[in-house]
Amino acid sequence: MSATDPHDIPHDTPPGLLDGLGPVVLGAIEPFDAQPMLGLPDAAKPAVIAVLAARHQGPVLVLTPTPTNAADLVDALPLWLGERDRDRLLQFPARETAPYERQKPAPDVIEARLSAIESLRQGSPIVVAAVAAAPAPTPLTART
Repeated sequence: MSATDPHDIPHDTPPGLLDGLGPVVLGAIEPFDAQPMLGLPDAAKPAVIAVLAARHQGPVLVLTPTPTNAADLVDALPLWLGERDRDRLLQFPARETAPYERQKPAPDVIEARLSAIESLRQGSPIVVAAVAAAPAPTPLTART
């Protein structure tokens, strides 16, 4: 097995180790470029998302079914992203409280959400969010 075989990679692999496999992944998905990708296996998602995000210089929004899936994807993507694209990666966290609850959301969650929103306005980030997190309102400041 080669050094970049996914089965040989320890959990604490340095970011960007799999970046060199981007052309291989791109070659595999290029025939399907004009078609929607449905049913992609979970293990292939970080590689395909990284290649597509690297090809697209504008903002990229990746929606996942659950906050756990979003966190797992944010953990896996740096292995596949090049150094320039790793700096673009942000997570848009879900609120820990429901909008109708009288509790204030955690300041760190609001700060991360505001940071992701601002980077969408000013740059070209790769933002990963759970479907439920995306439409949830965000207060205008971290100090509510």
